[in-house]
Amino acid sequence: MSKPTATYDGKEFERESERLAGLVWDATGIGAGDRVLLCGYGPDPGVIRRALAEGAEVTVIESRDEVMKRNQDLGAKVLRGSTSAIPARPNSFDVAVANSYLHEIDPLFHANVVQELSRVGLRVVIVEPMPPSDPIGKRIATLYSRAKRELGQFEYYQAPSYWRKLLSMSKAQIAEAVFAFAKVPPREYLIDTLNLLLDTMRVEDAPQYYIDQLRELAEQPGAQLLPQGRMVLVGTPEHGVAIPAKSMAAMLAAGHGPESATSPPAAAQPTQATAEQAAPMHPPAQRQSETSTPTEPAAPEPQPFNLPPAPTQIAGDDLGEPAAQEQGFGAPPGFDQPPSGWHWEPPEDAGET
Repeated sequence: MSKPTATYDGKEFERESERLAGLVWDATGIGAGDRVLLCGYGPDPGVIRRALAEGAEVTVIESRDEVMKRNQDLGAKVLRGSTSAIPARPNSFDVAVANSYLHEIDPLFHANVVQELSRVGLRVVIVEPMPPSDPIGKRIATLYSRAKRELGQFEYYQAPSYWRKLLSMSKAQIAEAVFAFAKVPPREYLIDTLNLLLDTMRVEDAPQYYIDQLRELAEQPGAQLLPQGRMVLVGTPEHGVAIPAKSMAAMLAAGHGPESATSPPAAAQPTQATAEQAAPMHPPAQRQSETSTPTEPAAPEPQPFNLPPAPTQIAGDDLGEPAAQEQGFGAPPGFDQPPSGWHWEPPEDAGET
C-alpha cells in the first residue's frame, strides 16, 4: 500500500472522516431488532446511541461502578461482569461487539475474550485501529504504549491477521475490511491528537519523559500525522447466520466479502469507495436463550505484568516498518501471534439459573 502524499484541507478532512465513520458503522451490520452486546461503555458513547437509534436492543457488559453511573441515562441495559467470563448463555445475543476495546486489555486475555464473545454472540464484530504506518504515528504509538505499560495499562495495536486468527478459532465464516484515509490531514490534526494524548497522560500521571517527548513532536515544523485506519472483522458460524446486507455492502466497498476460516483470506486494503449494493438481507437466525446471571461468576484474575525499565532514548529502529503488516505494534515479545490451538471453556454452571 503506497503512503498518501496529498493533503486534505480542513473541510475535506471533516467530510472524509464522517464518510469513513459511516462505512465502519455499516460494516458492523447492527440493525433494528438486533440483540447487541457491547464490551464496555468506552470513552465515546456514540456507538451505543447509534445502535439504540437504529432500533437495536443494546446491552453493555461493564464492571466499573463509576462508569455505569456516568452512562446510566443512555438507555442501554447493563450486564455487570467481565468479558473474560460473560454471564450469559450461549447465543444470547445476535451480535457481540468489541469496538476499539481489545487493544486496551492485557494481550493474555485476547483469545479468552474473543472466544467468550463467540460463545454468547451468533455474530461477532471486532473493530480495531490499524497499527500506525507513518514515522510520526509510529513514534507517538511507541511513546504512548510504553507510558501505558509503565502505568500498568495496555495499548497494543495488531494487524488484521492477528484478530482473524483469534476469531477463526470459533467462527467459520469471516469477512474483513480496512477503512483508511487516502490523503494526509491538515497539521491541526497532529496538534489536536497530541494535545488529547498529553491531557490524558497528565491526568493519569504518566512519566514526564513521555510527556516531554510528545510535546517535542508537536513542536516539529512541518510534521504531519496520518490517522490510523480502522479494521472491521465480522465472524459468523458456517451455517445458519448470514452476514447482514449493509455489512456486506461496506465490506464490498473495501473489496472484500466473507472468507472461510479454513482458507487464508486475501490481504485487506484501505477503501476509497462508497458503499455498493449488496445481496438482500437474509432472514435472522432463530433466537435461542436470554441473558441470565450465573450462580458462581468465575472471571479469572489478570496475571502480573512485568514492566520494563523506562527507556532513555527512542532508537530509530523502533520506528521501522512492520514486516508485511503482520507484526503487532507496541506489544511485548511473544504476543505478535495468537496462541495456536488455545481453547478456554467457561464453567459448566456459568449462565445457568
